[in-house]
Parts: sequence; C-alpha cells; structure tokens
Amino acid sequence: MSMFRTIVLLISFSLISMGTKAEVTVTDSWIRAVPAMMKMSAAYLKLTNDTQTDILLTGARVDFSKKTEIHDHVMSNGLMSMVHAELPILIKSGSSLEFKPKGLHIMFIGLETTLIPGAEHEIELLFDTHAPIRFSTQVAGN
Repeated sequence: MSMFRTIVLLISFSLISMGTKAEVTVTDSWIRAVPAMMKMSAAYLKLTNDTQTDILLTGARVDFSKKTEIHDHVMSNGLMSMVHAELPILIKSGSSLEFKPKGLHIMFIGLETTLIPGAEHEIELLFDTHAPIRFSTQVAGN
C-alpha cells in the first residue's frame, strides 16, 4: 500500500471516530392515549447507554400529571400485578433497557391534561450518575 493511501485511510478513520459520540439515547418512545375521564396513563421507550460507564436511572418528571413514577409488572401466584420499580435502575455501559406494556413503564398519576393521539409531550428522565435527559414523544392509541 502506498504511503499516500495509508495517510488517507488514517485520516478517514480519525474523522469517522471523531463523529461518533458515546451517549445515552431514547428511542421508540410513546405515551398511551386514554379517555378524558381517566387520570392515569403510561409511557414506553427504549433507553440505550452507549457511554463508557454504567448509569443509574432514579426517576422521571413531566408537567402534565401530578405524580410520575416508574412501575413494573410482576407475576405472583399466577396473577400479574403492577408494582413500584426498585430504584435506582442500573443500565450498564453498552446495554439497553426497554419500557413496554406489561413490563417496565413510566406511570403518570393524576393527569392534568387529556392525552390526545398525535399530541406531543415532554418527559425528563433523571439519573444519579448522568445529566437528565429531556425528550419529546407522541401520544398514541392502545
């Protein structure tokens, strides 16, 4: 391989690696639409930790409900029940955590606005070992 070609390849790899920043990301997020009379709903998402360190999720915050909690579903004696998730939740470096129906989810209690399909709302995830992450997500049907 010529010296020129080697230098071009090294510069290209350097530029590519400079453009990739390790971060914590939220994807596939949505909020469950509920009838106006209902005062509870939930959000689902995928949280990915592409940083070099483990992070601890401690909670979530929104401005459209009185309380925001992280819940999970557990099977006990053949029955599925909802419980408060044990916090903080560890998300190891290079791994993802899924919030999904009948599993881990963000619970909104005491809704102060109607969650209309297509509407956008902001959610803030709180961490012990990382800056908060604020993202916008859409309300979707069941």
